[in-house]
Amino acid sequence: DIIQNLREFSSSASNEFEPIDIDQIVADTISLIRQHAKDHRIQIIFENKLAAGFNRIMGKSGQLKHLFLNLFKLLFNALKTGAALKVVARNNAEKIDITLSDPDGTLSNDFAGCLTCQPLCGPVISGQERIDLSICCNIISQNKGDIRSMSANDGGRLLVLRFPVVMT
Repeated sequence: DIIQNLREFSSSASNEFEPIDIDQIVADTISLIRQHAKDHRIQIIFENKLAAGFNRIMGKSGQLKHLFLNLFKLLFNALKTGAALKVVARNNAEKIDITLSDPDGTLSNDFAGCLTCQPLCGPVISGQERIDLSICCNIISQNKGDIRSMSANDGGRLLVLRFPVVMT
């Protein structure tokens, strides 16, 4: 099952700009890492609130899969065993927001160095994780998106990736 998921995940990835269903990219990535999450007793909650026909962005699916895989991996490293990673996809006017929970603000702090991100303060992460975040910032920018951080109701942080919607 894991090998089949890997094959499907990588074989459908394109490095050409094309209209893609961003919610499907997120769902495919979650499917790929679900067993890893279970092994670490991390619950993944994906709420897809995108309206039908308003779930497409112009992007490179291969890059976006890489982006979400890296972000989920980094968030897993920051989460405690038994925690939950909440991912919400929703429409926001002519944009699509993908919101990720960042309970202790680890990633939110380190996205401060990204040109598309607002500066924050919080815990510091390792050198390799900074490189991964730099790659994520580059992918977000290349796919016409930006990333924001905001306070969550539970005292943690939320990372919000925002991409322009493409009408088909």
